[in-house]
Amino acid sequence: MELVARIAVRLHEIGDSNAGDSPNKSDKSVAIFRILGRSLKTALDALESEVSQTSRPVVALAIPSGTMTKKQEDVFQAVVSACHRRSSRVVACGGDSGKLCGPAAAGGGADQWFSSVPSMLQALGKPESRHDLRKQGNPGAQ
Repeated sequence: MELVARIAVRLHEIGDSNAGDSPNKSDKSVAIFRILGRSLKTALDALESEVSQTSRPVVALAIPSGTMTKKQEDVFQAVVSACHRRSSRVVACGGDSGKLCGPAAAGGGADQWFSSVPSMLQALGKPESRHDLRKQGNPGAQ
Protein backbone atom coordinates (compact mmCIF):
# COMPACT_ATOMS: atom_id res chain seq x y z
CA MET A 1 0.00 0.00 0.00
CA GLU A 2 1.29 3.45 -0.84
CA LEU A 3 0.10 6.97 -0.07
CA VAL A 4 -1.06 8.59 -3.30
CA ALA A 5 -2.32 11.93 -1.97
CA ARG A 6 -3.33 13.86 1.11
CA ILE A 7 -6.19 16.22 0.29
CA ALA A 8 -8.19 18.79 2.25
CA VAL A 9 -11.70 19.14 0.85
CA ARG A 10 -13.14 22.53 1.75
CA LEU A 11 -16.68 23.68 1.26
CA HIS A 12 -17.48 27.40 1.43
CA GLU A 13 -20.90 29.00 1.23
CA ILE A 14 -21.34 31.40 -1.68
CA GLY A 15 -21.30 34.97 -0.48
CA ASP A 16 -18.99 34.45 2.50
CA SER A 17 -17.07 37.71 2.73
CA ASN A 18 -14.12 36.13 4.52
CA ALA A 19 -14.16 32.44 3.61
CA GLY A 20 -11.18 31.70 5.84
CA ASP A 21 -13.13 32.64 8.97
CA SER A 22 -16.54 31.40 7.84
CA PRO A 23 -18.47 29.38 10.42
CA ASN A 24 -20.00 27.51 7.47
CA LYS A 25 -16.60 26.35 6.25
CA SER A 26 -16.22 22.58 6.24
CA ASP A 27 -12.83 20.84 6.10
CA LYS A 28 -12.41 17.14 5.44
CA SER A 29 -8.98 15.59 5.38
CA VAL A 30 -8.68 12.67 2.97
CA ALA A 31 -5.71 10.30 2.79
CA ILE A 32 -5.76 8.31 -0.47
CA PHE A 33 -3.85 5.02 -0.54
CA ARG A 34 -3.35 2.66 -3.48
CA ILE A 35 -3.75 -1.01 -2.52
CA LEU A 36 -0.76 -2.93 -3.87
CA GLY A 37 -1.08 -6.20 -1.98
CA ARG A 38 2.38 -6.39 -0.52
CA SER A 39 3.21 -6.62 3.17
CA LEU A 40 0.41 -6.25 5.72
CA LYS A 41 2.85 -4.76 8.22
CA THR A 42 4.06 -2.17 5.72
CA ALA A 43 0.46 -1.25 4.86
CA LEU A 44 -0.55 -0.85 8.51
CA ASP A 45 2.59 1.16 9.25
CA ALA A 46 1.81 3.50 6.32
CA LEU A 47 -1.75 3.88 7.56
CA GLU A 48 -0.65 4.62 11.14
CA SER A 49 1.94 7.13 9.96
CA GLU A 50 -0.64 9.03 7.94
CA VAL A 51 -3.69 8.97 10.22
CA SER A 52 -1.66 10.02 13.25
CA GLN A 53 -0.93 13.38 11.54
CA THR A 54 -4.59 14.46 11.32
CA SER A 55 -7.54 14.02 13.60
CA ARG A 56 -9.70 11.29 12.08
CA PRO A 57 -9.14 11.73 8.34
CA VAL A 58 -11.24 9.93 5.78
CA VAL A 59 -9.13 7.03 4.48
CA ALA A 60 -9.69 6.28 0.79
CA LEU A 61 -8.44 2.97 -0.59
CA ALA A 62 -7.91 3.14 -4.35
CA ILE A 63 -8.09 -0.18 -6.17
CA PRO A 64 -5.79 -0.06 -9.20
CA SER A 65 -7.74 -2.61 -11.31
CA GLY A 66 -11.22 -4.11 -11.70
CA THR A 67 -10.57 -6.97 -9.29
CA MET A 68 -8.23 -7.65 -6.40
CA THR A 69 -5.70 -10.39 -5.86
CA LYS A 70 -5.83 -12.41 -2.63
CA LYS A 71 -2.97 -10.33 -1.19
CA GLN A 72 -4.74 -7.09 -2.10
CA GLU A 73 -7.93 -8.36 -0.44
CA ASP A 74 -5.95 -9.23 2.72
CA VAL A 75 -4.39 -5.75 2.85
CA PHE A 76 -7.76 -4.13 2.09
CA GLN A 77 -9.51 -5.99 4.92
CA ALA A 78 -6.68 -5.34 7.41
CA VAL A 79 -6.68 -1.60 6.66
CA VAL A 80 -10.49 -1.36 6.83
CA SER A 81 -10.46 -3.14 10.20
CA ALA A 82 -7.70 -0.86 11.51
CA CYS A 83 -9.66 2.22 10.40
CA HIS A 84 -12.82 1.01 12.10
CA ARG A 85 -10.91 0.39 15.34
CA ARG A 86 -9.72 4.02 15.16
CA SER A 87 -13.26 5.24 14.35
CA SER A 88 -11.98 6.57 11.03
CA ARG A 89 -14.26 6.54 8.01
CA VAL A 90 -12.91 4.40 5.18
CA VAL A 91 -14.08 4.46 1.58
CA ALA A 92 -13.11 2.41 -1.46
CA CYS A 93 -12.54 3.88 -4.92
CA GLY A 94 -12.46 2.01 -8.21
CA GLY A 95 -12.53 -1.69 -8.80
CA ASP A 96 -15.69 -3.78 -8.84
CA SER A 97 -18.12 -2.70 -6.11
CA GLY A 98 -19.47 -6.24 -5.79
CA LYS A 99 -16.04 -7.58 -4.94
CA LEU A 100 -15.07 -4.62 -2.72
CA CYS A 101 -18.23 -4.34 -0.68
CA GLY A 102 -19.16 -8.02 -0.70
CA PRO A 103 -17.09 -8.83 2.40
CA ALA A 104 -18.87 -6.03 4.31
CA ALA A 105 -21.69 -8.39 5.28
CA ALA A 106 -19.11 -10.70 6.87
CA GLY A 107 -17.69 -7.72 8.79
CA GLY A 108 -14.97 -5.28 7.85
CA GLY A 109 -16.20 -3.68 4.62
CA ALA A 110 -15.63 -0.11 3.53
CA ASP A 111 -18.19 2.45 4.71
CA GLN A 112 -18.85 3.57 1.15
CA TRP A 113 -17.78 2.73 -2.40
CA PHE A 114 -17.15 5.19 -5.22
CA SER A 115 -16.49 4.35 -8.86
CA SER A 116 -13.38 6.58 -8.92
CA VAL A 117 -11.28 8.96 -6.84
CA PRO A 118 -12.73 12.04 -8.63
CA SER A 119 -16.32 10.89 -7.89
CA MET A 120 -15.37 10.43 -4.21
CA LEU A 121 -13.88 13.93 -4.00
CA GLN A 122 -16.94 15.41 -5.67
CA ALA A 123 -19.26 13.66 -3.19
CA LEU A 124 -17.16 14.75 -0.19
CA GLY A 125 -17.30 18.34 -1.40
CA LYS A 126 -21.10 18.47 -1.37
CA PRO A 127 -22.84 19.90 1.68
CA GLU A 128 -24.78 17.45 3.81
CA SER A 129 -28.23 18.84 4.48
CA ARG A 130 -30.23 17.91 7.54
CA HIS A 131 -32.70 16.15 5.25
CA ASP A 132 -29.93 13.96 3.77
CA LEU A 133 -28.60 13.09 7.23
CA ARG A 134 -32.09 12.20 8.45
CA LYS A 135 -32.60 9.88 5.46
CA GLN A 136 -29.25 8.16 6.13
CA GLY A 137 -30.15 7.62 9.78
CA ASN A 138 -33.63 6.30 8.92
CA PRO A 139 -33.62 4.63 5.48
CA GLY A 140 -37.43 4.25 5.53
CA ALA A 141 -38.04 7.99 5.98
CA GLN A 142 -38.80 10.04 2.87
